[in-house]
Amino acid sequence: RKQLAEEAPKVAEAARVAKGAEWASRLGWKADLRYRHENIDPEEASSDQTHQRIRARLAMTAKISETLTGTIGLATSGGTDDPRSTNQTLGSAASRKQIALDLAYV
Repeated sequence: RKQLAEEAPKVAEAARVAKGAEWASRLGWKADLRYRHENIDPEEASSDQTHQRIRARLAMTAKISETLTGTIGLATSGGTDDPRSTNQTLGSAASRKQIALDLAYV
């Protein structure tokens, strides 16, 4: 009995840790980063158009129950130029880049 009484808190702590690990196992992460250099020939455009662009995305999927999953994702935002684009044009080094909600569904 004495040994069981001493081990009971350790067993309870192990069960709590196992339950936390089970919850974390229901999460999945996806991420990608893309860098692209664009150069439009000056003969085809009115001026030399050279752009360096990035796109970064991060999404988490959670298994809420046996039959229900949810996903939420963030991505760089194209700003006011194109609300559908996740590309950011690099240029002014001191400017902050925007991040926006990319997707969310259950």
